Amino acid sequence: MSTEEDLLAERLTVAEYQVGANSTAAPVTQEVICRFMENGEAWVEVLEKIIELGTFADKVKKHTFYGKGSSQRFPEEIIALDDPQIVQKIDILHGLIGLITEAGEIAEAIYDGDEVKLTWDMVNLMEEGGDSNWYIAQLAKGTKIPLATALYRNLEKLRKKRFASGKFTEQEANNRNLEEERKALEGQ
Repeated sequence: MSTEEDLLAERLTVAEYQVGANSTAAPVTQEVICRFMENGEAWVEVLEKIIELGTFADKVKKHTFYGKGSSQRFPEEIIALDDPQIVQKIDILHGLIGLITEAGEIAEAIYDGDEVKLTWDMVNLMEEGGDSNWYIAQLAKGTKIPLATALYRNLEKLRKKRFASGKFTEQEANNRNLEEERKALEGQ
């Protein structure tokens, strides 16, 4: 990473990141609302599967990192005990499994197993989002790429490589140049 990029990444505020992320997110138009409503049953199925996976992931996470509950055998194809990057890989897997458990908790906050709740507890959703950010920090720790750098490069990828105008378009979202996006993520 260049010195200039270091400085830009360190100066990126959470508010600036949120503005950049929001500008490259798909806007919720009337067409999107209609498509969402057409897929209602599929959304319920997705929520149910997220909750199921989140519950299982939480059990594995709690046994591994908190010593609670029963163990699950970890396949050696993923990490061998003599792997020189074992600590890094476990940090990455901790971030991953934590994100899955938080996704399950977010799904539970909006779906009670029978139907989507009419009122959503926004404070609880904010808390689960905050927990998700903690796990993203664990993922960054495992990659040994500072979180500020990851956020900065992600915005560069979105604003300069995926969406030339700096704003979301369906055409650009569906016709990505993955090689150029990769270069932005590598800091090129």
